[in-house]
Amino acid sequence: WWTKFKEGGFVKDAGTNDAPPKNRFIRPAYVKFIWLGAAAVIALIYVSTRLPAIIGNPTITMIFPADNPAHVAVNIVELMGSVRNGNDLAINGEVVPINPDGTWSQGALLQSGINTMEIRAKKFLGGETALVWEIFYEPINSTTTTPPIP
Repeated sequence: WWTKFKEGGFVKDAGTNDAPPKNRFIRPAYVKFIWLGAAAVIALIYVSTRLPAIIGNPTITMIFPADNPAHVAVNIVELMGSVRNGNDLAINGEVVPINPDGTWSQGALLQSGINTMEIRAKKFLGGETALVWEIFYEPINSTTTTPPIP
């Protein structure tokens, strides 16, 4: 009777198709690739948006004097401006410190007539921008007259 019972399929046996149950707590392997792909896409987007700032040239903006050429009546002028994406700034070869927010200012002693200011900004990776600004200094002729003595 036992052989008939076994042949009838009433008793389960471990055969070649029998496998242990799956571990439901192990993540499938494709989840790792999704995270790696998402990280690669985020890195690519970041680099592509920051590429002009990394490789490009600095930008110089003059705040004062705003006009080019500028006309002034005093011989000392405070040049002010801002630089974006630049590490070093020089006016006529003289190094000017840049504030953390990108602004800078530098006094300039003018001579009568046209004074040319070459403002040059450089980046660490070699990008360079030059701006030529002209300031025309025309002193006011003040003649003092003394009243006639009666």
